[in-house]
Amino acid sequence: MIDDTFDTYGKFDELELFTEAIQRWDLSAMDSLPDYMKIIYEAVLNAYTEIEAELAKEGNSYRIAYLVEGTQCLVRAYMKEAKWYHLKCTPKTYDEYMRVGLITSGMFLVEAAVIVPLAGEILTRDSLESLFRDPNNKIVYASNILGRLLNDIRSHKHEQKRGNDFSAIQCYMTEHCVTEEEALIELNKQVNDAWKDVNEVLLQPPTTVPRPILLLCLNFLRGTDVIYKNGDGYTNGGGALKDYITSLLVERAPM
Repeated sequence: MIDDTFDTYGKFDELELFTEAIQRWDLSAMDSLPDYMKIIYEAVLNAYTEIEAELAKEGNSYRIAYLVEGTQCLVRAYMKEAKWYHLKCTPKTYDEYMRVGLITSGMFLVEAAVIVPLAGEILTRDSLESLFRDPNNKIVYASNILGRLLNDIRSHKHEQKRGNDFSAIQCYMTEHCVTEEEALIELNKQVNDAWKDVNEVLLQPPTTVPRPILLLCLNFLRGTDVIYKNGDGYTNGGGALKDYITSLLVERAPM
């Protein structure tokens, strides 16, 4: 809901109000929002309250702070992209774009939303600090790279049609004065390098983060790879992705 609000439905001044409200993280902040945003804001806070209540049953309510901080960080990055779009001040370099784009990929937050409630007692404070507060955590950084570049590679044409002039491809082309084909070669190389980093982490003995948590990250990335294998399956869920889901959950397996 938040992603669609920033991408499509929200007006610039409304998005600023929503960003401020998310940073406050209090239902009273809802008063300044337009009615449709109040519904979204209340739904987000209520969902996290429910998660916190479940975590509290196991004495792990402290974990909710990582999800809240991640959401606030994501919304600030969405607001940065909204400024690029609405004020026509696109990033000047590939690195400037990626500093924001790695966050708006949303990968780290989705991984946190899966790991925090499900990991039980094997997930320690040290594990959470390493995963979600250490900027040098290799598997999380690689996840963000994969999420951002796979999305941009597959959605570049569509985003251009809707007037979005910034993406990893466009920024790389502009900064390095190369063709789209040359930019795609480089970005696909970075995708391959990110997969190598994931494999490297998994082949080493686990340290702060237990192996079952690393495998959760890996399986999430496998799903991401499937979503973007034949196009932008996140935005356009029909076609091959629909066939995969139908084959897995609907059709009977031959005996």
